[in-house]
Amino acid sequence: AGWTLSMIFFDLDKSDIKPEMVPELYHVATVMKKFPDLTVNVKGHTDVRHKEDYNLNLSEERTAAAIAYLVEKYGIAQERFTPGFFGEGDNLFPDAKKENEHSLNRRVEFSPANY
Repeated sequence: AGWTLSMIFFDLDKSDIKPEMVPELYHVATVMKKFPDLTVNVKGHTDVRHKEDYNLNLSEERTAAAIAYLVEKYGIAQERFTPGFFGEGDNLFPDAKKENEHSLNRRVEFSPANY
């Protein structure tokens, strides 16, 4: 309980999949293909530099982009993902001041939903 498959990170105000995150998505796809009954929670997050409604929308866009990538690139069924949108509500660094802390808050986490 409580373990994660992987995390991917995003640039400020972006929901595009960065090329350097592709290996992490490949890892998620590989595990999901190895365990065809596995369902995965996909949780989007942002840093704290915008208003809450903007951040919730951006976290939804990031989650959708990550799921779409896995569905389109690796043929994983959409139904195997459970999306969640947290905005800035569940940050690794709630009081981030430095850019490296902000950058770690801008993420999508993948975790098993049924294991």
